Amino acid sequence: MIRFAKDDDHKQLKRLWNQVFGDSDAAVDFYFSHRHQNQNMLVYEADSIIAGMMTMLPVQLAFSQKIRPGRYVYAVATAPAYRGQGISTELLLYCHDWMKKNGETASILVPASDSLFAFYKKRGYETLFYVDITTVHSAQLPPFPIGSVCTPCSAQNFYRLRDSAFSGSSLFVKWDKAALEYIIQSATAFGDGVFYVRTKTGDGYAVCGWRGQKVFIREIATANMDMHDVLSILHHTLCADEYMVRLPAGSLPDKEPRSFGMIHYLEDAPLLKGSPPYLSLVLD
Repeated sequence: MIRFAKDDDHKQLKRLWNQVFGDSDAAVDFYFSHRHQNQNMLVYEADSIIAGMMTMLPVQLAFSQKIRPGRYVYAVATAPAYRGQGISTELLLYCHDWMKKNGETASILVPASDSLFAFYKKRGYETLFYVDITTVHSAQLPPFPIGSVCTPCSAQNFYRLRDSAFSGSSLFVKWDKAALEYIIQSATAFGDGVFYVRTKTGDGYAVCGWRGQKVFIREIATANMDMHDVLSILHHTLCADEYMVRLPAGSLPDKEPRSFGMIHYLEDAPLLKGSPPYLSLVLD
């Protein structure tokens, strides 16, 4: 039986999450305390046991001067004892049917491994979102801009700069302020950060996380600033050896973009014009 989650399920859901994804108890507890909502999680129940689960977080899809509701599919998991029975496929079909009935446009997801692109393609998804990745060594950074500042980013600045930077994409997957607030909270809670930088001429932000001696920047956006100036300001605070930055597809014309995210339309696919579709800040 497929249904939406209930409070009484949380203990089982957390156990399944730990078992399948290997996240720490602290990380799972934080998610359930700050981001989880029962109405956004489907569960597959068999013999009073939760054999599978799937989260479907609400997003906004901005394209052709329209904003339409969609879902980001996340944390699709099947208990080991129940695998090979098509549970994840049934959860996806249930999700798609529910979205159609509620007038939602498309389901978005980011496969956890390269092999899963083929899995989801067979279930109606197509690869639409690509990213560029670049690595910048600290020795390559320009001098620290005099008079610049680096502080924790507010949700208000996060939303403002993000919308300005990416709303020109042919399809922009937008997170609301509550979702961005969670990203700030979770980054802060686990030793990462969302930093706001400002100079005399512009401002920007970067969503940062430590990966050994490197800093991985999941998203960076600027207004009247150069990306390398943002990195120089961050380096004054973080002092990492290297900065690996994920950028919108097409940012590095000499490199082949990497496959990143997939979409399943529940109504006629729009004709997309403009810069490449943009998706980021997924819970990867």
